[in-house]
Amino acid sequence: NPFLTIQEGVDAAEVCVLVYPGIYEENVTIDSTDILVLGVEGPSNTTIQGVGPSSTVSITGTGSPTLEGFTITGGQGTMEMAETEYECGSGVTCLRVIQTFMGGGIYVADGSPTLRNLVVTGNNLPGYSHESISDTVDRYTLSHGGGIFSTNGNLTMSILTVSQNSADAGGGFYMDAGSVASMAHSTIDANTASTGGGIGTEGSFSSTNCVFVNNSTTEDNGFGGAALDVGAGSSTLTNVTAVGNDGYAGTFVNSGASAEVRNSILAESAAPAPVVDTSGTLSFLYSDVHNSSGSTFGASMPDPTGTDGNISASARFVAWSDDDDSSNDDFHLIATSPALDAGDPDPASNDSDGSPNDMGAYGGPDGTW
Repeated sequence: NPFLTIQEGVDAAEVCVLVYPGIYEENVTIDSTDILVLGVEGPSNTTIQGVGPSSTVSITGTGSPTLEGFTITGGQGTMEMAETEYECGSGVTCLRVIQTFMGGGIYVADGSPTLRNLVVTGNNLPGYSHESISDTVDRYTLSHGGGIFSTNGNLTMSILTVSQNSADAGGGFYMDAGSVASMAHSTIDANTASTGGGIGTEGSFSSTNCVFVNNSTTEDNGFGGAALDVGAGSSTLTNVTAVGNDGYAGTFVNSGASAEVRNSILAESAAPAPVVDTSGTLSFLYSDVHNSSGSTFGASMPDPTGTDGNISASARFVAWSDDDDSSNDDFHLIATSPALDAGDPDPASNDSDGSPNDMGAYGGPDGTW
């Protein structure tokens, strides 16, 4: 007989768990295993609805599991609490309490999981707050990774829709300095955070053939990276389209961090914010960075237009409107787009039909998705 819950199947499985359509109201933990957990009819028919104060799915330990074919929603995150005593006056000891919520939808600690064909949506963590409990006790609340969080993980992610999640940092996805992550053929849409509305990174992150749209940053406890905030480490964006991400800078690279943007289109941040800014190292190759309503680059950032194949022009998508509704957008390029065939001329970067690389999410050898 089938198990009544996904968790029962995970606990019993040696190779795979096949999950049939339905809404499963539970939190699932996958610990130190290499199993496949598969929603056989895909995310439109199979939902894991989180219950209570926890991450909807937790992937822990040293295994290499695969999670595929689900909608992941309703997560409230895994909470860790730290208390620090310190002298705050002559003979007076004060207490600082920091509670951090992580990974509303999916929490990853260690291991090398594969996340594929998932919709991660509606996972909302508390924003930043500070409360004085008494004259000697202060409590701070932080949160990282409303949709997905990784600490010391090595993630492979593809065919994801990460939308309408929120946190203090990394509304859609957040990874710490000990993590490595790759993301392909995915859409990061309408997530919100103080920093890193779409994604916040501190480790080694690469994104290929992805769309970042309608993500935003607030002003509660940060200032940068509506689509992507590179807080530390290094990030690489290849054939990415990032459009309509609003806050201070659509993409922001912090001091000591680095990012390379190649064959990509970054455009249209709400004025007066620039599309990109950096206090670290940010390089562009064969990319289109453009803003029709405000500044394109931060005030202290060199303009790369006209060098290394970079342009600044309206990309001319099939359909896009700045209405915060991606359902009526189509980020393929029309025939008169200046970004068509304008990417890296190296034949290894050609589109799947053999023509020169198109800038943006649908160009390059893996641009058909």
